[in-house]
Amino acid sequence: MPVFSGDMNREKTMAMLGSLGFLESTFDKTHDWLKEINAQLHWEDYHKSWQALRAVMHTLRDRLPMEEAVDLGAQIPLLVRGLYYEGWRPFDTPMKIRHLEDFLQIVEQEYGPDPNVDPMRITEAVMSVLNSKITPGEIDDIRSNMPEDIRRIWPTKKAA
Repeated sequence: MPVFSGDMNREKTMAMLGSLGFLESTFDKTHDWLKEINAQLHWEDYHKSWQALRAVMHTLRDRLPMEEAVDLGAQIPLLVRGLYYEGWRPFDTPMKIRHLEDFLQIVEQEYGPDPNVDPMRITEAVMSVLNSKITPGEIDDIRSNMPEDIRRIWPTKKAA
């Protein structure tokens, strides 16, 4: 005989599912991020937009001082946060990326081989999504940690 019977089983199942609502929320938020990247790049491929998000977020993360990288991580959806921290070696950061060309070369390496993907376009798309999803103060902090030529392609965020 089961430990719970009838309605008790159902109540327990519903309570358990309700406690996982944060997963639905992070899936929705992540989908919104990917949908924005797809729209900006005129893509319909969520796998490619996920790769683009990963490539740019890893490159940003590795260029930022550890404290700033953690501050950014605190503002991104849980699912994106997992992607963001994947493989991170915080004591090897910040990387000495001083020029936009170097930044884009790393984005391209992180994305993987695809001659049809422009690292500048995916970087601009992800920066735009970050501008729409992250607080203006955090965007200012991130931008202030970037070399001038990278800051030039990252528009300033207007306060809400």
